[in-house]
Amino acid sequence: MVVALARTDPRRPAETPGAAQPRNPASRPILDNGVATVGPMSTLILLRHGESEWNALNLFTGWVDVDLTEKGVAEAGRAGLLLADSGVLPNVVHTSVMRRAIRTTNLALDVCDRHWIPVRRSWRLNERHYGALQGKNKKQTLRRVRRAAIHAVAPLLRHATAGDRPGR
Repeated sequence: MVVALARTDPRRPAETPGAAQPRNPASRPILDNGVATVGPMSTLILLRHGESEWNALNLFTGWVDVDLTEKGVAEAGRAGLLLADSGVLPNVVHTSVMRRAIRTTNLALDVCDRHWIPVRRSWRLNERHYGALQGKNKKQTLRRVRRAAIHAVAPLLRHATAGDRPGR
């Protein structure tokens, strides 16, 4: 998961690397009930990582740290182009500590020429941990779960429908 914040107020100039930034109180985080917010003129950008090696194999990934495929690298570059073309450019990025998310972030930022902005990484943005499902094929797992569910429910259905028959 990649989360980026972009300042979209047209009255405020875009930041440039190495330039002294004016001390504007409006650009500082605002505390709202103890929660820091960026301000009313920011845009939240959500970007999913590009296709990973295990996505391509249809495996549950979770916290297994796999890299991007060539397709995933191209998707990350395309995300950077879309950001550049839209004019909504991030000022800060928050990402997970997973290789696929970090690489997607770096590739997208490089393409939209924002490679210099702060990138903050946190395990709290990692994908869901799938436990014993990690590394298992999604399609095969779904078949097994369906079979197990049917076997668990079938006796209950037989018992319930037997009492509903006419004449009993």
